[in-house]
Amino acid sequence: MAAKLKVFWKHLRSNLAYLISAFIIALVLWSYILVEINPERSKSYGGVDVAVSGLASLEKNGLMLSAAVNQDVTVHMNVRRNDLRFVTGDSIRVTADLSQIQSPGTHSIPLIGQCNNGTIVNISPESIEVVVEDLVTRTVPINFAADDAVPDDRYVLRRELSTPSITITGPAKVLEIASGRVHVNYASDIGSFSQTLPVELMDAAGMPITFDHTLRLSSSEVTANLTVLPVEALRVNIDAAYEGTPARGYQMMEMGVADAAGNPAATLRVAGPPEALAMLREGGITTAPVDITGATRDVNRAFEPLLPEGCLLVDEADIVAHITPVIVSKEFTDIEVVGTLGQSQTTKLGVFVKITATGPQLLIESINRNELLAYVDISNFVSGEYDLKVDAVWLSTDTAVRVEVMLAVEPYHVTVTLP
Repeated sequence: MAAKLKVFWKHLRSNLAYLISAFIIALVLWSYILVEINPERSKSYGGVDVAVSGLASLEKNGLMLSAAVNQDVTVHMNVRRNDLRFVTGDSIRVTADLSQIQSPGTHSIPLIGQCNNGTIVNISPESIEVVVEDLVTRTVPINFAADDAVPDDRYVLRRELSTPSITITGPAKVLEIASGRVHVNYASDIGSFSQTLPVELMDAAGMPITFDHTLRLSSSEVTANLTVLPVEALRVNIDAAYEGTPARGYQMMEMGVADAAGNPAATLRVAGPPEALAMLREGGITTAPVDITGATRDVNRAFEPLLPEGCLLVDEADIVAHITPVIVSKEFTDIEVVGTLGQSQTTKLGVFVKITATGPQLLIESINRNELLAYVDISNFVSGEYDLKVDAVWLSTDTAVRVEVMLAVEPYHVTVTLP
């Protein structure tokens, strides 16, 4: 075995120069093949997006894609070895040309590939299907969102849109769009200012519609021009808010302010510039006087505040002048007490009392002493001396006004001797 190894190493040493020369020649030949001949290699690139062309021609024919083309494909290529580093998915362009479509419906479109650094062998899949619809144009109004909350300390004096409507072009789904809507941030500022707002598309039921590239809007944003004023609850000052005199027998009892629900209101909300509101904090809100001339009942009218320029009343309210009858008393002396015996029979008892009538002035003035009756009930008594309570009644035929008058008897107990 050792002898054979010696022979092998001897032979190798004698041919080493030849072996090195052969390796160098092979290396040179291989480099020549790679550099000069530059052989092709097969390569596949997946995830290549499909681009769409011919949209202008499609629209010219009154057509449009019903949905965006969102598809990727795999491209099989032959690429020379030296160019492999230059070829990526981004350098390959695959296009679907829609310019030959003349009618709505589903169409199969062959894919066309292009790459400057290789040869495209095939594309998988070779075609895509697209759905084409008639092109529709519609103009819809733009509205402010109704559910945008206005803070309690803000009042929107003015809100206008730079354009009241937008025009939408797209496939048949355009017909589902009933309006556009914008959302405003009313708390962002006070005074006059503008906000640029995105338009949200809405269907007839008031639900948002998703916007995609198949829909083209004449404007996707509009400008809202706003005037927003601060609001404060301010004291109502109505101490001298009436003029004139009520009818004879009536008086102005008090002035009051009632809110929209009819509840008493000591304060009302006012919107206006900050400096004007500061002035009103000191003196409160005053109003034009209420004319109560000749009034016989409450006088009620809308509260009309006297406010600085630029201010306005936010709350609805009424001012009320409460008119009441003048209450007076009148004494009627030497009214003889009668005894009642039942069935409207009476007898004079020779005892006299004073009756004081209290009530509305006009009623009291209308009472005649002959209409007053002081009486005791003696229907169940026998002969003797009794201490009896005296009652009084106004013998007016109008029972409605009779209840408005109160009668007091003095003395209210008398001694009566019955024979």
